[in-house]
Amino acid sequence: MDEKKRLDAIQALERQINGLPIGYISKKNINGKARYYHQWTEAGKKRSRYLRDGELEPLQKQIEERRSLQAELKKLQAEMPKQSQPKLDFETSVITGRGLAAMFQGVESWQRRDCFAQLEDYLYGSGRDRVCLVFGLRRTGKTTMLRQAIGRMTSEALSRAAYLKARRTDNMAMMNRDLKKLFDAGFQYVFIDEVTLMRDFIDSAAIFSDVFAAMGMKIVLSGTDSLGFWLAMDQELYDRAKPIHTTFIPYREYSRLLGINSIAGR
Repeated sequence: MDEKKRLDAIQALERQINGLPIGYISKKNINGKARYYHQWTEAGKKRSRYLRDGELEPLQKQIEERRSLQAELKKLQAEMPKQSQPKLDFETSVITGRGLAAMFQGVESWQRRDCFAQLEDYLYGSGRDRVCLVFGLRRTGKTTMLRQAIGRMTSEALSRAAYLKARRTDNMAMMNRDLKKLFDAGFQYVFIDEVTLMRDFIDSAAIFSDVFAAMGMKIVLSGTDSLGFWLAMDQELYDRAKPIHTTFIPYREYSRLLGINSIAGR
């Protein structure tokens, strides 16, 4: 199997795995009667759901299928050629390679926001010349979405991805030089968190879209300063940004994320 076919197979397996339930099935004897439960970890908390008549066998098959596909995926990933990361001297806080892969571990079992699909549409869509803005109040899942997007990448895409955590001491000139180094080294996906902390972001934001996105880079900008993003979209990023606002959470999504329905149905 050549490298392209192997990559296609990896992506197909990842899609199949993401559509199957996580966790395991436990058995408890209550008053002399066997009862079965679906148990899994979500958002760092253990969840459990009682399995009614007719639910045990289908769920068991799905869990076994997930494990089988994960083993197949691991084998294919091991056959991929190792991607060596170039040694670059950055001025900002840039994470690539092994450090980037490790970012997904803490959120691997967490549910994804409904708007997450919009982020992946941007990353893997054919559009150019635009950046993606993920913004909203604190604790609404912005950084988690970035980490989940990184975790769902194929090995090949991950080798061309970078995560930057902006600091108040950074400026757009430093960011511009680091992005140029990343582009010259073949990086395609760049996630910049808390980008609005840089004081000159609004006045110089067009660098992201007019230079790097125009050259084919997929750039995701995240932050809590919604006003800063709106001003940037009204000025430097006018008609050059795909906004994703995380503040508004419908009750149906809220209950799904927290597992309220499954708790109530015990």
